[in-house]
Amino acid sequence: MTKFKKFFTSGLVATVLAFILSGLVIIILAFILSSCGSNKNYTDEEKVLFNQFVVTEKRMQNGQPMYIMYDKDSKAMYYGYPKYQGWMVPIYNSDGSVKIYTE
Repeated sequence: MTKFKKFFTSGLVATVLAFILSGLVIIILAFILSSCGSNKNYTDEEKVLFNQFVVTEKRMQNGQPMYIMYDKDSKAMYYGYPKYQGWMVPIYNSDGSVKIYTE
């Protein structure tokens, strides 16, 4: 066995190399996962989303923006959460029906 191979297969050096490689993998994964989210600052001027939803109101909930919007065609109303990459929840009336936007 060569001195080079013997050095890198010794217990302490192999452990240190494994530790360094593990750290690099964790840093790379953290970077990749942190770049998945949207850092876009939404403004009140952003009135139409995806050419389908009209924003009627912007609220802050736990420091995060939340939009109240409606569908252009059906007029059904939704809460929109940009933090969750466009997650939308319908707004319901007290009788359980979906709330319809009225001007």
